[in-house]
Amino acid sequence: MKNFICAVIICLLFCSVIWAKDIAKIIAKVNKEIITSKDLEDYCQALSLRVVEGGENISCSNEQLKKEALQRLIEDKLILQDAKREKREVSNSQIEGKLDQIISSYPSREEFEQAMTEKGLTITLLKEKIKDQYYMQDIIEEYVKSFVSVSPQEISNYYIKNQKGFISPLIYIFYVAKSKDNVLIEDIARVTKEKGVIVALKEYDNVLMKLESSKEELKPQIAEILEKLDEGKFKTEKMENMFYFIYLEKKDNPHPLALEEVKEQIYYLLWQEKFRERFRKWIGQLKEKSTIENYYE
Repeated sequence: MKNFICAVIICLLFCSVIWAKDIAKIIAKVNKEIITSKDLEDYCQALSLRVVEGGENISCSNEQLKKEALQRLIEDKLILQDAKREKREVSNSQIEGKLDQIISSYPSREEFEQAMTEKGLTITLLKEKIKDQYYMQDIIEEYVKSFVSVSPQEISNYYIKNQKGFISPLIYIFYVAKSKDNVLIEDIARVTKEKGVIVALKEYDNVLMKLESSKEELKPQIAEILEKLDEGKFKTEKMENMFYFIYLEKKDNPHPLALEEVKEQIYYLLWQEKFRERFRKWIGQLKEKSTIENYYE
């Protein structure tokens, strides 16, 4: 019996050591600085809190995505190491300001703290992540963003080459009212028919409202009604235990957009493209002069 108990204890101790090693398993090295499986988990949690810039586009929900997150973490390590070599500084006010911003994105302080607990994060660790992020933003600003520019001529050339792609959506200009009281909806319809929608708007301004929206932005049922309505006509309909009054004033049909209407959109597209190109080039240079080992499987 004693031998059995000793065997169980030894097994438990041995298993706990294996488990502990697995938690802190080294999965990569960047210039002799190790990255553990716990570092990757912490990084994923920081991504979910949007501490890491661009993190909203990265998830760690499966192994493939974890591998992609690890590649991002390796690149972040390279950037951070370069920033620290240059002895850049981050003020406490910057860190506290970002922390307050993160906290304010939650409905309450309690819910923020609960999210931190669920993700296994602490305020200290979060502040370190924020500090690192500022280091990285600073050096990226100097070595990447400062090299990116988009000229008016480039915007014009892009517009000319892609003009067919810049078409406005179909826009409905309409009036809508909804209520659980069908009598009220029928009253609005009656006044609209007898006196016009402008009078109805004045008499029922607490219920009736004017909207402009594309088909994609509308509920399918409302979009379907508007699609079938002629301009200057209305329809009453019951949907999801509510009564609706819908009056179509005008359909603004799709039309080519002028350069002035889309130049900001084009600027953003070209800037992002140039930024990614410059960033890849810079990261490539950092990788060339670094030693990187990836053990993650």
